[in-house]
Amino acid sequence: MENLKILQHLNQKYETYNENTLPLCAAENVMSDFSKLPLSSSMQERYIMGGILDLQKEDNFMESALLFEYYELLSKIGKELYGADYTDGRTLTGMNALTTLLMSAFKIGDKVLISSSDVGGHGSIPIICNRLGLKYEYLPYNYEEFDFDYQKINQTIKSGQIAGIIIGLSDVLYPPKIQQLELQDTILIYDATQTLGLIAFDSKQNPLCCMPADNKIILLGATHKTIPGPSCGLIMAKNISFAQEIDKKINPNYIRNIQMHQVLSLIYTLIEFQAYGKEYMKQMVRNTEMLTTMLEPYFNILKKKNCYSQTHQIHFHIEESEIDTFYKNAIFHSVTLNKRNKKIYQNSGIRIGTQEITRYGYGKNELSQIANILNLLKVKQNLKTDKEINSILQKLVCNKEIHYCF
Repeated sequence: MENLKILQHLNQKYETYNENTLPLCAAENVMSDFSKLPLSSSMQERYIMGGILDLQKEDNFMESALLFEYYELLSKIGKELYGADYTDGRTLTGMNALTTLLMSAFKIGDKVLISSSDVGGHGSIPIICNRLGLKYEYLPYNYEEFDFDYQKINQTIKSGQIAGIIIGLSDVLYPPKIQQLELQDTILIYDATQTLGLIAFDSKQNPLCCMPADNKIILLGATHKTIPGPSCGLIMAKNISFAQEIDKKINPNYIRNIQMHQVLSLIYTLIEFQAYGKEYMKQMVRNTEMLTTMLEPYFNILKKKNCYSQTHQIHFHIEESEIDTFYKNAIFHSVTLNKRNKKIYQNSGIRIGTQEITRYGYGKNELSQIANILNLLKVKQNLKTDKEINSILQKLVCNKEIHYCF
């Protein structure tokens, strides 16, 4: 019973924290009750083996034929939202999906080009490449344009034996113009975890729609950021013969048992997203623009010329001598955000996101209050500012009703 009491205490502590948090972290979102329904399903106790393109009946489990129909439904939804002819939701996270793909698509000694952490790339990508024996170089980048230097990349593809290009951006204000890549036989793995929701309704951002169908392209992402779902890794492709090669290796080589209740929760989420996602994404980008204009008098907003962010993310530079005060104040007041020390932040900055507050229906009035709070966080803690911040926060956090859902 002692452990039960500890558990109850931990649960209560977390719930209190969660209820009083202002969620500005660009990497998190909130699921609807509808999306959560399958998470207690008995499906989590059942097995299915083999790939997602064809049901392998031999040596499979008795319920596999029933479960395979959910694979087929997810594939149908992937086609409708992303133009994918192959849709796989079996991996656990975006990074789990990427690691699985790198093991399936490449061999030890292959040379790849990857996105650097300095330009917003996910910090785990070079570590994973090293561990898998892949030789990598960083993709050239144009810091003024906040995008890759595609001319240099295409020259490298033509002049060298480049097996693959891996783009995975944790920090992204402007969707990369990946359609400018001239891939030839080079594999492109585009981890669009942060912007996967936006891509569903913008074919220009989607390599499966805006690039040649015979290219070896994988679009992947985690499904708990701009897609407000469970933690899954979603792997999609257009080139079905290339997808078949990958699919045969994913299972049974790297995945055996599947968390089918997570896959089912993802299906629920995507069906809901088909109904409400377009409106949700539009409002999210509008909120990004509104909040940016409200923050601009107080912060050094990072942007391309006069163009505001076109995603859910807002980045602003804070001097190294001041950033710790800001960040500690944010922690103290339960304002979730990220501190960054990357070159695209002028070596010291803050990342926030509008995806979760948009899901709560926040608009102009709430955004104005958020801008005021962030400005107050710059000042060292004192009784007056703490009272002012807490007063504003209490009005904001009591207004957490999930929108854009069944």
